Amino acid sequence: HFLYNTLNVVNLMALENDQPEISRMLVGLSAMLRYTAQNKKETAPFRDDFAWLSEYLHILSVRYEGRFTVERDLDPDLFGTEVPRLFLQPFVENAVLHGLADCEEGGVIRLTGKFEDGCRIFTVEDNGVGMSEEALHNAFADTTDHLGIANVGRRIRLLYGSGFGVILQNRKGGGLVVRVTLPEGRDALSVKEKSANEEKESLCTGKGPNPEGPDTLYQGKGSNPEGREALSDRKIIHPVKDVAVSGPQPVS
Repeated sequence: HFLYNTLNVVNLMALENDQPEISRMLVGLSAMLRYTAQNKKETAPFRDDFAWLSEYLHILSVRYEGRFTVERDLDPDLFGTEVPRLFLQPFVENAVLHGLADCEEGGVIRLTGKFEDGCRIFTVEDNGVGMSEEALHNAFADTTDHLGIANVGRRIRLLYGSGFGVILQNRKGGGLVVRVTLPEGRDALSVKEKSANEEKESLCTGKGPNPEGPDTLYQGKGSNPEGREALSDRKIIHPVKDVAVSGPQPVS
């Protein structure tokens, strides 16, 4: 309460001194702190998580003096679904602090989300410098410097099973594309529960399991947010592992 009350006092001081931007940042910071402190669940509605991310991006844009803009293309139906809390934040942070670190102006971070082939597909794309081949190779290693990125992949597998994860790939011409694949269902544990229930049923009835595995939901080719060529020509079939793809993504 002390922290919230202090922020409220500072906010009132900003308003009294005609400092609306300072007030805007304080209100956003207070909302961010409340979201992270009061919600201890592994998942949250995407509308709440994206509201937190929007405040985070606003503070970063002020901090870096408008060096980048943010584009959004999100299916409205996604906002009612459950997602891992703060699952996009490490990728946005990486884009700002690393991908666009040397960008004085003209930086772009593009966030997209859609339903595709029984999955929810989220992407974070920037037009920065991308990642080195070594960084891509080690992105999900135990010794990686990008612990937040690797942690998102682990959390997704724990919540949804091995059929879902993260793909990183450099774009031709500069920048990085991050593709996060989640199940379409609203319940964070629905995929794992379905798998356990089907396995239990097969033991009770003698019926064999699904030959392709209960988590086999996504078998289509991936595409990036602007309809360019797929991140790779291979199909993503269960199980999907966190992957950092070498080589640039072609841009038409």
